[in-house]
Amino acid sequence: LDAIPEEEAQWLIPGWLPQGQLALLAADGGTGKTGFWCQLLAALSRGESTLLDTEKTTRPPLTAAFFSAEDSVRKKLKKRLRLCGARMVNLVTLDLSSPALWDLRLGSKELAQFIGAYRPALWVLDPIQGFLPDGVNMASRNEIRACLAPLISLGEEYGTAFLLVCHTNKRAGAWGRTRLADSADLWDIARSVIMAGITEDRSTRYLSNEKNNYSQLQETILFTIGQNGLPQRIG
Repeated sequence: LDAIPEEEAQWLIPGWLPQGQLALLAADGGTGKTGFWCQLLAALSRGESTLLDTEKTTRPPLTAAFFSAEDSVRKKLKKRLRLCGARMVNLVTLDLSSPALWDLRLGSKELAQFIGAYRPALWVLDPIQGFLPDGVNMASRNEIRACLAPLISLGEEYGTAFLLVCHTNKRAGAWGRTRLADSADLWDIARSVIMAGITEDRSTRYLSNEKNNYSQLQETILFTIGQNGLPQRIG
């Protein structure tokens, strides 16, 4: 232990996304989680404030990556990112039509090579279930741990923060870590858990920091979705 330096936690987004660690975004469908992470990536690519920043923030333009197993980059996500003002040259992805996308499974050497080559500040995976190795049981703690452990190592090595997207559990009475669909173990592994939802007035959305290992829980953020489909912070 005397050979390992002691360090303070570093943040990609102060209080919300720790640098080089796993974070989780969980929500029901239709709550605006795709719009949220598109705004997040666009702001990072320009070096500007994100929806999570509490004050006007400037940072160097950063390289970020995202993979989606649900939405087409060509038919949906590129337009969404353009409307968010993304600097396209700083964003790395593969479309659903690319066979190489399906080689980049969690724990694969191809994924490790990808992270090492691009060293993105943030990598969004939506949803995580789409990139698990074939045959992995989401309900098995040991199997999920084995899939995600390599990400932790890659984060420590390259400083990449990972935002893993999953759906919430719709079972009545679910609370705490059981609100995550398929595997509550994701809650345990993540160093920060963000849950998105819709308030009772149905026009306001929220981002709630439900777990935070490196800081106190952050204040809930309220936002709306504009006519252009983009999230707008309101308080």
